[in-house]
Amino acid sequence: MNITRNLFAAFVTTVATLGCGKSEYLKAVTAYAETAGNGTSSLGELSDSLVSICRQRATAHYINRRLEDPEAMTKSRWETYYTLPKEADGVLSWQDYCASVGQTGENYEKLVALLSAYVKAMKVLADQESWDGSDLNDLLSNLSELSGSSTQLGKDLAALAPSAKQLVSFLVAKYAESEAQELAKSADPPIQVILTGMSAYLTATIKDVVTPAAKERAEAIDMIEKSSVWTTPGDASRVISFTSYAQATDDDISTIKVKFADYDTLIIKLKAGQTVLATVPPKKESVKAILTAATNILVALNSVRAQAKPAG
Repeated sequence: MNITRNLFAAFVTTVATLGCGKSEYLKAVTAYAETAGNGTSSLGELSDSLVSICRQRATAHYINRRLEDPEAMTKSRWETYYTLPKEADGVLSWQDYCASVGQTGENYEKLVALLSAYVKAMKVLADQESWDGSDLNDLLSNLSELSGSSTQLGKDLAALAPSAKQLVSFLVAKYAESEAQELAKSADPPIQVILTGMSAYLTATIKDVVTPAAKERAEAIDMIEKSSVWTTPGDASRVISFTSYAQATDDDISTIKVKFADYDTLIIKLKAGQTVLATVPPKKESVKAILTAATNILVALNSVRAQAKPAG
């Protein structure tokens, strides 16, 4: 509570030092946009992490199959197995499935870029400058690629494309200076849909990608311990290597679960802050509500940043 109070006091001090001739409302929006921009950009890159965990799950699945039925899998080397159709989800090969999972991460990152563009526009307007978002047309074309994923995760994100394009239509418009509140009000419906969808995506990713990987990793470890590899000298190095790998996988899964939980908290605070911007009048009386929203975002952002710091 004291930390939150101190952060709020720091925001009040910062606002007091911002440019003369600027209303208290616009100063507060400037401080908010700066914090929200840092928040959206910290939501991070997911595709590489998700592909890594997907491949780890595929490896554990392969080991389980080899130990459960060695004879049937004798001729199925890892490189071949990874490309076999229907092995991942009854339709796709593990190679295609993991690639599709990676694509969902890239689509998520495109939505993060869109939200970052929005808060940048908000800050420009609050700084009493005009905004011409015509340079965001490239971003609009990128959003057309949200579709095309073969997994349910991908389809869920693709469903956000209409809201994303609606938001871009606001951002590529021209705004006169000091129209920050007008932009916030217009953009609020698609932003709320996008943030809600991103939160649901993080939850579904834990359910559909991360948790199954943890389960199959545990099953693979159990299969190794029940097999004869412990008493076969020729397999000792493989057991040691896999044990090291399993520990690394466990660390990866624990890390991403904590990271996603922090992301979700940050998204909740961004949703609440956006609601404030869209609903409060552009007057001095709104300053406290805006700075409170900015403070809540910063608290959640600091938690994300703490997880990102290397240990030691």
